[in-house]
Amino acid sequence: MTFLPTAFSRLARFFCRNRRRFAWSLVTLVALLIGHKALNTAVVEIEISSPHRSGFSIYWADEAQNYSESRVTHIRTYPHRKHYRLLIGGMRDIVRLRIDPTTRPETVTIRELSIYQFGFEPIRLRGTQLHRIKPFRRAEILDPGSSRLTVRSHGADPQLELTIDALRVEHAMPPGIDLWPALVIIVLCVGFAKSIRAMSRDYAFVPYAMLVAFTLVFVMSTLSRINAHPDEYVHIQAARYYIDHHQPPGACSEDTLHSYSPYGVSRLDSTEIAYFLTGKFAGALSFLPVGDAILLRYFNVFLLGILLLLSVRSVPFRMICLPVLASPQVWYVFSYVNSEGTALFAGLVVAHQLLNEESALRQLLAGNSGRRHRAWRWLGLGSLAALLLLIKKNFFVLDLFLASWVVVIFWFDTHHQYAQYARRLFPVTLVALLLYGAWIVSYEAANDFHRAENVEACRDRMVKPTYRPDASPESLHPTLYWRDRGYPFGRLFEQHWGTKVFYSAFGHFGYLEYLGPKTYYRIVAIVLLSFFAYVGYAAFRRGNTAQRLTAALGLGMFILLLALTMWVSWTKDFQPQGRYFFPMVPIVGLVLGYLRRLLDQRIVTAAFLLLFALSAYFFIFIGLFAIPKQ
Repeated sequence: MTFLPTAFSRLARFFCRNRRRFAWSLVTLVALLIGHKALNTAVVEIEISSPHRSGFSIYWADEAQNYSESRVTHIRTYPHRKHYRLLIGGMRDIVRLRIDPTTRPETVTIRELSIYQFGFEPIRLRGTQLHRIKPFRRAEILDPGSSRLTVRSHGADPQLELTIDALRVEHAMPPGIDLWPALVIIVLCVGFAKSIRAMSRDYAFVPYAMLVAFTLVFVMSTLSRINAHPDEYVHIQAARYYIDHHQPPGACSEDTLHSYSPYGVSRLDSTEIAYFLTGKFAGALSFLPVGDAILLRYFNVFLLGILLLLSVRSVPFRMICLPVLASPQVWYVFSYVNSEGTALFAGLVVAHQLLNEESALRQLLAGNSGRRHRAWRWLGLGSLAALLLLIKKNFFVLDLFLASWVVVIFWFDTHHQYAQYARRLFPVTLVALLLYGAWIVSYEAANDFHRAENVEACRDRMVKPTYRPDASPESLHPTLYWRDRGYPFGRLFEQHWGTKVFYSAFGHFGYLEYLGPKTYYRIVAIVLLSFFAYVGYAAFRRGNTAQRLTAALGLGMFILLLALTMWVSWTKDFQPQGRYFFPMVPIVGLVLGYLRRLLDQRIVTAAFLLLFALSAYFFIFIGLFAIPKQ
């Protein structure tokens, strides 16, 4: 009876004595597997024109296999996009490809298809070579002698087939070539493990990681094609208006009609101040020899640069920046024209002012501001507070969190010095209300103080027929008003709402057509769940009341955002996009910063260095490679 406990005890001691050897053996094995996978994955590049938004799929199989959902890759195609890039299996195991060019009855055109893999001669089908692709099911080839492949579908799932067995030419590779990527990965892992202790001290890695993110964002903003990013054309038109104008326009003004989307909505009709700031920034840099659209993009790049400088100077701000490093989608937001970049910047800077004991706000509350600098602090902090009120609507959840958290901190950490704090904050509040009020009044004045009515009338005039709420169910856009059309709430999950939101929060570029491998998302999910389980344990097991309430507030805001986003997707427009959850970036940063004394720096550093490495991989090898260039 004592044999098993003794054996387990000896086995445990053996593993403890040799834990480093086992760890490096595991690292070596994982590196070998990653290297092998990278060298045995083929890349398909295709140029295809489709008149409607649709789906495109490629299945692969060998001689004895049937096509299966376990061997397929999917992307979305759009009328304004021609070039796409997909990953498939290794060419050694592929004999046939099944190409599903669309998911609806229509005519599509394929102009080029290329397949690349290390160790094989590239396969390029152009001109008449494209007619090696044959109809398989529910598809007809038009103009068989032309220099392009025109496919007419006879149903919702047309299928083509390409036999590549006779096309592939394998190069002889030196023995052991598969080991080189694995060795590089092992060296990187060794360096990662050796540097954890040094980089975790005061989170010294954050400024370097922010510099990498800033560099990649600058490259993306400079090289990527205009309107290669979500709705960028309407963001550009809205911000471009303020290059030459100083006041908000009236609804449906003649010089703003080009800024309206098919929904009948213009960003100029909202009270967001991001487009005003973006336009004025571009106007100030108009002397540079680049187009105004690139200058408009550089405003968000500039904001990210300020965050980089703050991370160099302030250790508390490094913890606030950790969520920024965890997702390439956050970096992506700073690379093109939009209003989320301004909202993220405002939220992160305000979180820093609240958290850092040396910040201007904390010094003002403590009564340590000299008379000479007090007025500048009132103006700066008031402007920052006004900016936080003039941001995108979903970021009002961030405002609610910050207000709630301030109440918690005032109650537990300030010894009830309410009167003193109220007196010291009164000038800041006054400046904020004056700036906010002036901006709102200017909007109302531009609309003769009937802004709501004018915006609604303008929307009725500019909305496309398929986006009108009163359109017939047959002509209404398929993503709109599911509740009114009788669809149950569960339809959200039938359409994989949660999966799509997660993907687009951690890497889904362009108009949601550039997706990473599923393994990437699985690793990100595992790291995030493990890390936040650790944070929850540290907060609720070892934290004081204020720290527990801070963690609970962060969790509550996430649940609130989740509920609001699901409700909007069901009742208004089914758009499962992760950027609607970006208010959680400064919220999570503030929570981590406030709990920093409860968290092991090495665990936090290891988790976010891994997430940063994954983000850099996605941004470079999926984003920069796939996004169309100028």
